[in-house]
Amino acid sequence: MKAPAVSATQNSLTVSIPPLITSQTAAKFDLTKTDIIQGTGFGDSTSNTNNAFDSDSSTVYSSSAQSCYIGSDFGIDAAANISTIKYMGNPQWPITSLYLTGGVF
Repeated sequence: MKAPAVSATQNSLTVSIPPLITSQTAAKFDLTKTDIIQGTGFGDSTSNTNNAFDSDSSTVYSSSAQSCYIGSDFGIDAAANISTIKYMGNPQWPITSLYLTGGVF
């Protein structure tokens, strides 16, 4: 594999390498396949965890914990390139951002 030099100094060399996914490797390992994976929901409030994943905007996940969390476990050997996370705030909140200050996705 050839890697052309992009820049060089006395202490460093930067090269440009081709992407690891080529049309051949993508076809051989089915790397461009789009699929939907589903996991098992978990959170600090187990009583309504499934509400966060049911695609029903009339149900909500709620927690009284000062530092709450919600997530989805896809399994021990699962790997995915997640490109989109959809989030809908509680419809009873007048301004969602007021409740999400400091939140992390």
